[in-house]
Amino acid sequence: PPRTIPLMPYFVSTLDALVWREIVPIESLYPASLIPGLKEIGNWPLNTWGNVFPRTGMALQQEEPKAGAILAQRAGEITTRSAQPHVYVPLSWGQRSWGMRYWNPPALEPNDESTGSWQMLEPRTDSSCDAFGENDSLSLTSWSDGRKDPGGDYQFNLWRPYTCCRRRGIFIRAIP
Repeated sequence: PPRTIPLMPYFVSTLDALVWREIVPIESLYPASLIPGLKEIGNWPLNTWGNVFPRTGMALQQEEPKAGAILAQRAGEITTRSAQPHVYVPLSWGQRSWGMRYWNPPALEPNDESTGSWQMLEPRTDSSCDAFGENDSLSLTSWSDGRKDPGGDYQFNLWRPYTCCRRRGIFIRAIP
């Protein structure tokens, strides 16, 4: 069972405008913001979609769908961690169990499907999900082909792995 509430907005960039739009440049203080290649989507330096840090609303990427993916990864980085300098609701909030015991997956990391994978919903709905960063640098086609939206609107769903076990029976009494 997920620890998320359907249709709950965990991160809304307009509410986080001071940091997301770099009016308050606190994200620039992270080492990953200062050291190239420290936290990249793809394999730096040969294949990179872009940097995860600073986690702001601007991305340098020629292909617009990949820029949308970078921003989605940044929002995922924020919401899967606690005590981040942003206005957001952590994904560990609102825990419901439906009678099951479960453990949260680790914080989202780029290029690591064991922490979460992405499914594009708009402008094209993908039937599968993957970590961002596919190496298409030597391919005739790009990950972005067929995904460009005229209005620049991109939506992604983050799928997270959960570990759980069902509660079996109830302890009544021990026999000495």
